[in-house]
Amino acid sequence: MVEPLTFSDGELPADLTCQVLSFQRMQWPAGFMGANRLRDWIHHSKHHPTHFVFAEKGVLISYVGVAWKDLEHDGETYKTYGLSGVLTYPAFRRQGYGRRLVDAATAYIRQSDADIGLFTCAPGLERFYGVSGWIPMERSALLGGPRSAPYRCEEPTMMGFFSEKGKRGRATFESMPIYFDDDPW
Repeated sequence: MVEPLTFSDGELPADLTCQVLSFQRMQWPAGFMGANRLRDWIHHSKHHPTHFVFAEKGVLISYVGVAWKDLEHDGETYKTYGLSGVLTYPAFRRQGYGRRLVDAATAYIRQSDADIGLFTCAPGLERFYGVSGWIPMERSALLGGPRSAPYRCEEPTMMGFFSEKGKRGRATFESMPIYFDDDPW
């Protein structure tokens, strides 16, 4: 059985990095336009990415990135981790690879110093992430872009509340807009 591999920022082998980027270019082309059209990074290093992969004989099967940053919300600063760039190549779907990686990445976040977890997903995947303990935030408004001209993120928002501080702040995340600013994963 193939086992998950974990890599710190800068340690993901070049061949796997290339495969992740190739899939992301097809799946999320907006992230590879303009100044980023020749982008050679999966996540900004300032977000301290950790990479979770399934690969066999140099072939990428599945990938999950974990990134973190500090998020200001309702006068508090929350250490915020999130899943990013979750993918499984089509030939390997429905075999449990994505589930196992999301579970491993979620366990990593739970064991970290995270106050909260926050990410968006494609519509219809809320149940997939919910099985791993993520909570769909149906009433939350996640805003991106500069605070002077924010835009509402239309994808479903998923969250986890891990530290005592994060758990205490849950109600404000449900009732007040969440400004992710212009610095996405």
